[in-house]
Amino acid sequence: MDFKELKVRDDIIASLLRQGISQPTQVQELAIPLVMQGKDVVAQSKTGSGKTLAYAIPLVQNLKNEKGVKALIIAPTRELCSQIAKEIGKISERSLFIQTAYGGVGIEPQIRNMPRTDILVGAPGRLLDLINRHVLRLDKLQILVLDEGDHMFDMGFIKDIDKIIRATPKDRQTLLFSATVPNEIKHLIDRYMNEPQYIKTAQHVEAHLLKQYFYYVPQAMKMAVMVNLLKNEKSELSLVFCSTKRGANMLAKVIRANGINVEALHGNISQAKRESTTSRFKHGDIKVVVATDLAARGLDINKISHVYNFNVPNPLVVYTHRIGRTARIGKEGAAISIVSENEAELFRPVYNTFRDKITELQVTPELSAPIIAAAAEERRRFGSSGHNRQSRHARGNSHRHSSTGTNSTNRFSGSRQHSLRNAGHRRS
Repeated sequence: MDFKELKVRDDIIASLLRQGISQPTQVQELAIPLVMQGKDVVAQSKTGSGKTLAYAIPLVQNLKNEKGVKALIIAPTRELCSQIAKEIGKISERSLFIQTAYGGVGIEPQIRNMPRTDILVGAPGRLLDLINRHVLRLDKLQILVLDEGDHMFDMGFIKDIDKIIRATPKDRQTLLFSATVPNEIKHLIDRYMNEPQYIKTAQHVEAHLLKQYFYYVPQAMKMAVMVNLLKNEKSELSLVFCSTKRGANMLAKVIRANGINVEALHGNISQAKRESTTSRFKHGDIKVVVATDLAARGLDINKISHVYNFNVPNPLVVYTHRIGRTARIGKEGAAISIVSENEAELFRPVYNTFRDKITELQVTPELSAPIIAAAAEERRRFGSSGHNRQSRHARGNSHRHSSTGTNSTNRFSGSRQHSLRNAGHRRS
């Protein structure tokens, strides 16, 4: 099926073709006809499956020419808001005025532009602020979209979203697009959606495209393994996940000190810098980005060949979202986790879930070779790279090699005490 068969307008199809998009993805094929018909839709589809265009195409096509905000898209982060606005702008080609509304930037330009805004893409906090200031009026709203509903719940935005929805007309069309639909957001569906149509596409990347690996290392060795992997792996773009903003900054400094072009991406970085980093990464001017999970929500980049977990994510769904950043649009990708002995408890759910799809690799002298520390703080926090010589493993220095053959089941399925007791001492 093509876009013509989905009854998409010729001018929108032409815009898609100019972007190199000729065939709809599965979620687009399923969702576009329903949204075109004015149905409320709950669409569950994995990261990178084309959810934005699945609602953006019928939104641009169906909006009635009335004054005021006609469509409101709520997203959890600044990066995702910007990404959504850009995608809609490409297919509307200036026929509609699209504005973003989020914190971290001045509110005055958003207030000035509100009277001519057709489509508003915003984060819950700033949207609620605009409503409370009586600047944002939603009485003309035709379509409401909740994008990444699961993450808005995780970030504690549900009460804000409740308040925003109550400011909208009851006869609006409501769409919920998300990678997962946890029980906690089902009350939004029950309360605010009218006989919604449910769509669910394949939730996992094809196993033959996404390869998952992990290294089990002493804490003092993590930094060296991370840097040496970036040096040795043949990669296109690499996305490295850290659990904290401070950790992301320090890791980026060490990576940069070792001659790798890298930038950090997290909530404490200015919006202008974040947008610049995202754009440069997308165009390949930066090969490595070290990001927190929140900042990475707006990274819709198909050229990411490697995802690294420098810190083990929690909960399990975060791991799934992280690895969904690679192996997209039919390309191969690798997800590599560097697990220290004190992260065995956190990594256990990942190992148990992906037991048949994830392979443990050995650390070689090449991967544990000393690195340049950026500052004394990095040496204090992560351990001296001089101790990295303690690795005695001789096989395989990349994800192209076989597993270690150690008993990972005991390490990650047994008790926490057993896992930690065996950390770093079971290699042959």
